[in-house]
Amino acid sequence: MIGDELPMMTACYRSAVDGAVGEDGLEPCNRSLSGEPLSDRKRAIVHANRGVVQFNSGDYAAAIEDFTAALDLGINVRARILVNRGLCYEALRYDALARADYQAALAFNPDNAAAKRRLEELEKPAFERVGVPRRITADAGFADIEGS
Repeated sequence: MIGDELPMMTACYRSAVDGAVGEDGLEPCNRSLSGEPLSDRKRAIVHANRGVVQFNSGDYAAAIEDFTAALDLGINVRARILVNRGLCYEALRYDALARADYQAALAFNPDNAAAKRRLEELEKPAFERVGVPRRITADAGFADIEGS
């Protein structure tokens, strides 16, 4: 729980954690961004969580916008957000951009297993790759790959 003073931010986080998709998942995030007094850090968290909902809804371009906004606001979990944005690029078959994000994630956190795995996949011929996950989850206010 993030706090009673920002109920829409909390609901947005719950949407990302619970795997919500579509308008039902996006509504609290949109309401938080438009109507709650958010610090830059909290705004970044809402963008990251909305990005998770967008990803899970299959709207990778919108997810990229949200993950980029989170990064621009200086979110402190840059490696995880870069991996999530890389997954979006990879889903859209922008392999060079995905690779750049995974490499940047490793620059922030050399132990990031998800970034390492995705870079290994990008080295394989396309027909041998394991595809991007269908779902990502939010954990402690930021996005992460399910199961990593």
